[in-house]
Amino acid sequence: MLKARLLLLVAALSVSALPAMAQTTPPAAAPSAAAQAGAGATPPDAFLRTLEKRGYSDMKLTSDKMRGGWTGTATKAGKDVRLHLAPNGNSRELKAPKPKAS
Repeated sequence: MLKARLLLLVAALSVSALPAMAQTTPPAAAPSAAAQAGAGATPPDAFLRTLEKRGYSDMKLTSDKMRGGWTGTATKAGKDVRLHLAPNGNSRELKAPKPKAS
């Protein structure tokens, strides 16, 4: 009787483990909108409009592969500033504008 119960237990455990082994890997998730936006050379229009509302104008941003997002120059309150725009839309001014080559 003990052998029959043990055999039944082993059979039940092996049957319950089969579906877990037969599962396939789910497909990779699609990249987020922010990640897709970070891949382009030009920031999305919505980000540029947000920067304009914050007082920036004459924006010249290029893709920043090292940091992700975009880095460049803009004008705010009549002064040239260096600016970094993250893929999620957050922006921050960098320390000082790069000197212009003459």
